[in-house]
Amino acid sequence: MTYISNLVRPFRRGGLPGPVSRLPRIGTIATMPSRLKTFAQVLPVIARQVDRLFVFLDGFENVPDVLKNHSNVTVIRSQDTGDFNSSGRFLCLHYLDRPSVVVSFDDDIHYPSNYVARLVAALERFEGKAVVGVHGTLFLPPFTNYVRDRKCFHFQTGLLRFTRCEELGAGTAAFCTAALNFDMRTWPTFRSDDGYLALEAKKRQMALWCVPRWRGWLRQIPDPQTFSIWGDTQRDHHEKTALMRQLISERVAAYDAGKKADA
Repeated sequence: MTYISNLVRPFRRGGLPGPVSRLPRIGTIATMPSRLKTFAQVLPVIARQVDRLFVFLDGFENVPDVLKNHSNVTVIRSQDTGDFNSSGRFLCLHYLDRPSVVVSFDDDIHYPSNYVARLVAALERFEGKAVVGVHGTLFLPPFTNYVRDRKCFHFQTGLLRFTRCEELGAGTAAFCTAALNFDMRTWPTFRSDDGYLALEAKKRQMALWCVPRWRGWLRQIPDPQTFSIWGDTQRDHHEKTALMRQLISERVAAYDAGKKADA
């Protein structure tokens, strides 16, 4: 395990130096004290699939012992960088000095042993010019409620073919830094990783693809804690709805214009 606290300047975007499959595989994950039990289950499975794993520790007083036996883990602490919640996982982009594949994880999902290899193969299919993932969303008219106006391809369900999406779950996503490199510290909030990752891709005209898989390839790890961003969103959708409408502004404008014409 290594520990770093000073941010370095990220490399600039450029062309891929070779096939996606030959790029370094960088994992990144954020966790907090109340998720330590599930994180400890996720850690060994994902650490062995990547060349380097960045772990953003949000609110930990001490580095957990479970991290100390992994030589390819790099720890970033919120005390050193700021309170970025789960968005802190994307600080890893500031420490990479060459093009890489970045695979982002959640701390409460069971990932299979071939997970990273499958996402890398999906990226290679799109020549590294797309974002791929397992949890995808399409938004539906009337685009007024993020919770209700959506079709979700949940990561625990099966999917027969590559499916174009408008948002991907940041905890099941992968991209090439040669095509997508950003500074998450500029985001207005740090509770909407899925939406802001999609916006970063949109700025670069990159497609989002949900990958085919069988049912149960990824599984939720039962977590007794009561807090979740999704639970907060269900109670108050307005922030996420505004972000959704920004993300698909062209579709929203066309729909609203159609409604006005029919009135």
